Amino acid sequence: MQIETPRYLGSLPHPAFGIRIPDIVLPGILKSLKEHRVAAGFMLSFGRETAPRYVVESAPGLYHITIGHTGTSITEYIEKASYYAGREGVVAEIEADHLIVGVTAVEAVSRIIGVSKASIKRGDIIEASIKYNFSEIDEAVETSKINAFTIDACSLIDFSADKLSGYELDRRFEEAIPEYNDRIRVIYRYTGRRFIFPWIDGRCYTIEFSADDVKKLTIKYIDSLETTWRIYSYIVDKMDGRPFGFEIAFDETPVITSAKDLYYYLREWRERGGHAEFIAPNIGFEKRLDYKGDLDELRSRVSILAAIANSLGSAISIHSTSGFTPSSMKGARVYETLRLATGGRVKTKISGIYYELLLEILYNSPPGSRRRQIYDELFDTVLDYLEREVKDKGPLYSDELVAKLDNYKRGVRDGKIRERDPLSMIAKSYLFLALNIRDDKGRRYIRDAIVNLYSEDSEFRRIYDLGVSAITDSIIEKFGFQDNVKLLY
Repeated sequence: MQIETPRYLGSLPHPAFGIRIPDIVLPGILKSLKEHRVAAGFMLSFGRETAPRYVVESAPGLYHITIGHTGTSITEYIEKASYYAGREGVVAEIEADHLIVGVTAVEAVSRIIGVSKASIKRGDIIEASIKYNFSEIDEAVETSKINAFTIDACSLIDFSADKLSGYELDRRFEEAIPEYNDRIRVIYRYTGRRFIFPWIDGRCYTIEFSADDVKKLTIKYIDSLETTWRIYSYIVDKMDGRPFGFEIAFDETPVITSAKDLYYYLREWRERGGHAEFIAPNIGFEKRLDYKGDLDELRSRVSILAAIANSLGSAISIHSTSGFTPSSMKGARVYETLRLATGGRVKTKISGIYYELLLEILYNSPPGSRRRQIYDELFDTVLDYLEREVKDKGPLYSDELVAKLDNYKRGVRDGKIRERDPLSMIAKSYLFLALNIRDDKGRRYIRDAIVNLYSEDSEFRRIYDLGVSAITDSIIEKFGFQDNVKLLY
């Protein structure tokens, strides 16, 4: 069978993997994909993890450390993903993940690490972020190897709309949709009927909207919808007739996505003429933490969202599927519960777990060894950087950062936290910065040391590849992605 790779995967259920350091992560992932005959996605967050070449190759200090923090440019990421997949004969879709709209890079990273800064919808920031996204799309499309895009306009959602009522609700609704007939049409689309959603797990769901529900949802999502449409239209133009996957990301909103919210957003997106193979709701997951909630509640929550998405031609994408440790996999039976809730019609995304595995292996190496020396330098360099941010009240400064630094130092002093522990909250929240720390000559010397170690230390390479493959195997098997490539040929 002759395969095409990279290629558009459509709505095929599949896993997608973040490849922060392509040269060391791809071999283990591809080994697992090949053995299980799986077509998969490769991704990096365009809002945080990767950046255009003009950013990555710029002089040190010109751009903040959080922009393209893997040190991997868009072109390098796409070209290496394409090369390795082709060499191994694995069908892959290459994705521009999390094109983030309306926030600065520091604010975008703050959402990931748990800093509760409210994004300010400043017009200049929004326009600048849109133009930056356009430049990222341009570089990706120039490779002719990009197949999918995810838009994250969570910062443009107006959650204050949920509390509006009476005159203020009507006034804001009229501002959102100035034309009277357009307001009548949008209310008519949703009211006076019951929407029924049968699902593959034998359940059947219903939702009903009041006029006030529609008004609130319109106010809440109008900016997000319009800006997402603007970027989507740009992608359509640049792809010039080539098919591409499209995903809408809600996963980083501060609240769990409701059934009405999901239906309204997807329905309005379809009314505009947009397509979306996948949509990623907030299902109650926290990044880098195991899920501790009730599994029956999780299944019900995801099941109704999956049924609604399916009714509008989309499927659920589940983000933040890594847990507290590389081996915990979000907690006991969580993956299996998600598979039942979606009937296997699901896309999964996971990224940081492979970096955390790397840190764990380096940390557990013998003291004084080359591997441990790299880890110690990595940890200490990031800690020094964070302490300077606090002292100078730099862009990453926050009360949360101060608290995490204090908790780490106190824990080490009291013997409750191991020194340089990769599982400490300061490590889990900030060690990703190490890959973008540069010396006076602009070299990302810690990232380079890791890549060189992988190339030169065969035992480390064997251990790391095994760990990467084991994680990938678990995701594939628990979600039932085996042999999905057969659906393409």
